[in-house]
Amino acid sequence: MKIYIPTRGRVGKQITLRSLPPKLRKRTWLVCPADEYHLHMEYHPLVVAQPVTVTSIAAKRRWIFEHCTDRSLVMLDDDMGFYARGPKGLLKEYATEAVIEEAFAWMEHNLGRGLAHMGLSSRMGNNHVEEQIKNTTRMMHALAYDTKIARKEIEFERVAMREDFDYTLQLLRKGYDNAVRYDICVAPGSYGAKGGCSDERTVAKSDAEAVKLAALHPGLVKVVDRNYKGIPRKEVVVQWKKAFRFDC
Repeated sequence: MKIYIPTRGRVGKQITLRSLPPKLRKRTWLVCPADEYHLHMEYHPLVVAQPVTVTSIAAKRRWIFEHCTDRSLVMLDDDMGFYARGPKGLLKEYATEAVIEEAFAWMEHNLGRGLAHMGLSSRMGNNHVEEQIKNTTRMMHALAYDTKIARKEIEFERVAMREDFDYTLQLLRKGYDNAVRYDICVAPGSYGAKGGCSDERTVAKSDAEAVKLAALHPGLVKVVDRNYKGIPRKEVVVQWKKAFRFDC
């Protein structure tokens, strides 16, 4: 199982890569624009340059799926740390290398053995879920897939943002359940931080893509108005459970 970190504008600032245990870094590839390739190579030996025609995160994810030859893959945001629950259920400061390695081994083992997509919980909202593993639910930031099923069943680049939600909904609707670990989670950096997708993610574009996602999944996705740091924007509320086997 290969691990991919799509990245842009963060040379020498690879938080996720640095947070991975050495054993997992040995099979982790940075996917970057061509003009960053040699700069990343100074820090990490496994780097691949995306074609110049790939200019968005949605297009980059599609390109990764099309070119991965392994049976399964993991895609990670480039700005995350890993956290784990302690004996009392509270999140520790950092997950140990052993905990992280076990979580990745769990995903690799189960993909293709009844599950087509899996993930690690986001720290945001993790405290609202008591289970260690939850099925039929949201996936974001840390995404793992059976590549054969994903290429067959997912229609890529339907939305420019929240494409991870669209992938999950497409697979759930066709009867492919997922599983997400909540005893370990990932915590991404600040929304809109320099680099990554910040240049393409304007509020207006994000709002438009939220409406587009809802149109693609009527009855399953609702657009709501929210306020983030004093800035009004549109977000989505998704009925993940209802989506499972929705088209079967």
